[in-house]
Amino acid sequence: MLVPTSHVINPSIYAKLPYDTEKDFTPITMIASVPILMGVHPSVPADSMRGFVEAAKANPQKIANYGSAGTGTVFHLTAEAFKQATGLPLQHVPYRGGAPTITALIAGEIPLAFETTLAIGPHVRAGSVRALAITSPKRSSTMPDIPTTAEAGFPALVADNSYALFAPAGTPAPIVERLYEATAAALALPDVRDKLREQGAEVVANKPAELAAYVAAEIPKWAALARQAGLKPQE
Repeated sequence: MLVPTSHVINPSIYAKLPYDTEKDFTPITMIASVPILMGVHPSVPADSMRGFVEAAKANPQKIANYGSAGTGTVFHLTAEAFKQATGLPLQHVPYRGGAPTITALIAGEIPLAFETTLAIGPHVRAGSVRALAITSPKRSSTMPDIPTTAEAGFPALVADNSYALFAPAGTPAPIVERLYEATAAALALPDVRDKLREQGAEVVANKPAELAAYVAAEIPKWAALARQAGLKPQE
């Protein structure tokens, strides 16, 4: 199966998952990672993350909330991480997906949203959204002019919407290795890399053990953010 970042967030969102995220799946490789942008409406008087914090503190009535693709999504929790890092009392406005969130941002209904480069990048290029930072560990190859959150002074704010490949638990090691090698070879093809890059994705193709370590580290990370956001696991 191929799953996005929600795979490691779900244990914090749902009280009774019908599976164990770590024990019931065998990691193969992370296919790619799509960077997340911090986007603001052009009316926001800020050209940087620190500028946004200053503007929000100076204009708490005008910059009072943020939108996301829904409660418990990677975008919601990334914004909550931003709140924790800055101390801003921003209120969450959940929408039913990324498209209505971006529509609301462009219309000025919300001043801030975190979304993928794939979803929000075209609007940044068109000038209807201003990108202040990217939450990846390094700059995006498709939008290299946008600084990372670490460069902007917020090193703890790191998040991507990653897509990873898993097999059922107990899959024999030789089969896992063969799947990994075949996938990595496909991802190394120039046309495959170019196609993914066109969609704003960065190829990862890490080893099974590295993906396992990622899952083990990400589950408690998102659990802590969910608690800080006051999210109660759904039944």
